[in-house]
Amino acid sequence: MVIKALNSEEESLTTFGHLFSTARPTMDMFSSLSFSHTHRQDNSLAHNLARHVNSNLVWMEDVPSQLQSVLQADFG
Repeated sequence: MVIKALNSEEESLTTFGHLFSTARPTMDMFSSLSFSHTHRQDNSLAHNLARHVNSNLVWMEDVPSQLQSVLQADFG
């Protein structure tokens, strides 16, 4: 649903459609732009990061210890 809304020129009527409206001016600055879905097994670092991030976490410089092995596997 998110990818479809990002690729669409029409206004999104979803509850989070206002986010697309806010992003649209930035997206329009590119001469060519497309979005596609990536399965979580193909993007394990982002998937694991999303599982561990909360509003109280600040990540500066060092990789959080619980993500170190995932990061190394991603670049390995």
